[in-house]
Amino acid sequence: MKRIVALLLTVIMILSLAACGGSKKASDSADLDAELERAIAYGIVTEDDLDNMDETVTYKQFCELLTHVVSMRGEEFVPAWEEVAAAALDSNESMQRDDVLLAMFEASIIMETDRDEGQLADWDESLAQGDWWDGRTLDYDLFPNWQEPYAATYDGNLDFNIFDHAAWHFEKTPSVISGLLPLEPREDMTYGFGEDVSVEEAIRAVTRLVESNAKITAEEPVYVPVTETGTYDKTIITDELLTGDSDLPDVTQSQLPSTWKGTGLSSCKDGRHIYRHFRESDVTFLSENGFNFLRLFFGFDTLRFPNYPEDGRLVNENELRELDQLIAWGIEHGVHIQISMGFYLDENGQCKREETSDCLMPENDAEWAMVTDYWTMLARRYAGVPNRYLTFDLSNEIQPSGEEFAYEAEKMSEMVSAIRSADEERVLLHSFPGYPNTAWMEFTSSLGLAVGCHPYYPMNISTGNTGAGSGDYFEPCWPMPVLPCWKIATREMPLTLQGEIGGTNLSIHVGKSGPNAWVEVLADGETLERFEMPEPLWEENGECWYGEEMLTCTVPEGVTEVEIWARDEDAHIDTVIVQGDGCQTSVVFSSDDWDDAAPLPIVIHGDGTYSNTEGTVMTGQEIYTKAIEPYREIAQRHGVGFMIGEFGVFAGANWDIGIVTAYQDTMMEMFAEQGLGWCYCELYNGETHLLLRDASQSQWANATVVDAGLDPTDGPCLVVKELLDSFRKYTTD
Repeated sequence: MKRIVALLLTVIMILSLAACGGSKKASDSADLDAELERAIAYGIVTEDDLDNMDETVTYKQFCELLTHVVSMRGEEFVPAWEEVAAAALDSNESMQRDDVLLAMFEASIIMETDRDEGQLADWDESLAQGDWWDGRTLDYDLFPNWQEPYAATYDGNLDFNIFDHAAWHFEKTPSVISGLLPLEPREDMTYGFGEDVSVEEAIRAVTRLVESNAKITAEEPVYVPVTETGTYDKTIITDELLTGDSDLPDVTQSQLPSTWKGTGLSSCKDGRHIYRHFRESDVTFLSENGFNFLRLFFGFDTLRFPNYPEDGRLVNENELRELDQLIAWGIEHGVHIQISMGFYLDENGQCKREETSDCLMPENDAEWAMVTDYWTMLARRYAGVPNRYLTFDLSNEIQPSGEEFAYEAEKMSEMVSAIRSADEERVLLHSFPGYPNTAWMEFTSSLGLAVGCHPYYPMNISTGNTGAGSGDYFEPCWPMPVLPCWKIATREMPLTLQGEIGGTNLSIHVGKSGPNAWVEVLADGETLERFEMPEPLWEENGECWYGEEMLTCTVPEGVTEVEIWARDEDAHIDTVIVQGDGCQTSVVFSSDDWDDAAPLPIVIHGDGTYSNTEGTVMTGQEIYTKAIEPYREIAQRHGVGFMIGEFGVFAGANWDIGIVTAYQDTMMEMFAEQGLGWCYCELYNGETHLLLRDASQSQWANATVVDAGLDPTDGPCLVVKELLDSFRKYTTD
């Protein structure tokens, strides 16, 4: 075993000393003391090795530390490491900071932890000042064949500077326990390359490397065929748990609880090569703040962690026990667990993601058989666990692209029958995107599958997608004045601006258009400007999409009304910016659907706000009518349950936190009025959403970030106070 129970208990006791919080620096002595204790617990060093820690570490000493780390990953990786590090393992030459990064990167390549299983998304900007590795040498005599494993990983390309990539990699790969990078930047955000490394620095760097990737500390896998797995571990999901009192509501196929209030859990075994062990503190956080539902965005391929055998029908029993443990925590803390399949599988057991497959639905019998076997295995494993504790969401937003889906319907029906043959009692759902294929929803509902609705509406607020993506020009507000766009885009009516518009600068963004479209601006009925479209990005269907380039003109003084017309072909205007003396107003559409009503004129107030001429704004009822009610009616016709499987603000932007919480308040108030159970989009994901497990600040402007008060053994964690306060109005009495 790579990680035995005694070792884990030792680490847990030690980590109880560690503080939880944001980005930690070397001055956090309590955490650093615990770090050295953890190094001993991992077997990296002994207490005797902590003598003379101020001495400079040698290549031999450091690479011997790395040999131990590689052996933790698996003895089968050690020979390849010893081959690439042979010269270094025999050298008493002093080691410098750039050498440390290179050696750790070499070891990471050998261990297959240098990518895919990273804990963080790629960072857009460097932590440090500029390209802090620029100009470092490529001449590392003690790694004479250093490019070979790297080139093998990157398709034989020898043109990369491996040190560049080593430096970049370790700038985004912290310990998930301490939050510290292997080599922390200094106060001036430099790294002191070329300087010697002490024994203490070496031990800390290697400890953080161990803690940066779950593969290194994983138990020895026990792989068995997916069809041969047994029932849940009854020492984890005990009879005492299953028969104890619970406040969780009953769940039936025809009625999903209106009292479900939850969040989604991604960035954790989600099929996008993001792997974390499940954490009890995620569940306790929800319970302590009134949530009673957790939707696990699950990638079935992670059941093959950590070695991912080529045979996609092999699963690691350790991973199944971790799933047992998550369910047990849910039972214990009063949080329902819903397993949602993030992606279908190909016939090799790999997740069919957008970047790996043209079609996310299974395309042949072998792919359907693969995912059917996985779902049937889970149904068989958890048969007897009451639905109040566990439900299955068979597909997250994956549906046929059109209304011709006879083959998919046949195979889906067979899969549902197979699941029910293993457990006829399990409540099953199918979750749909914001703009669902209603014919497919009718079909899945006819199979008796409940409906998970994802009302990301209005789209530009909830996702930041203005049609051409989220641009810096787009600034939302909430409440949002009603401004339907369809009749404007299809040339039936203009976008009319009134109020304080004389002497302003006008900027117009078109999200997409026909190839021959143009835009005309009229000022008090006279042509002011005729715009041709900017350089487009062409789609195969002939649509033109645009970047962030704006169509701009100046409105003369004294003008009282401006009309903006799409001409010749449809042009979907998504944003108009009116800029006056020291004030800017961003006008955005509230809907863009074929059944939109005629738009009212927009009044610019000169203080950054706007309204339509009747003062109407988007309401929860409008969102319900447009984005929820039609799909709820489908579920009701077929006698199946219905819930809000996802909602929230998913934009990659830095909008003011007040806008975000105001929108979410509108949504949750509407859910309460309509008697709908709901699930917020994600508990955490980098610096987004409610918790911050990989960041020290929120993406939202003016947000207040505080310590979440969670178990420090699960790593540093912050919470966005304004978001939490908003949720607690609906999750607590």
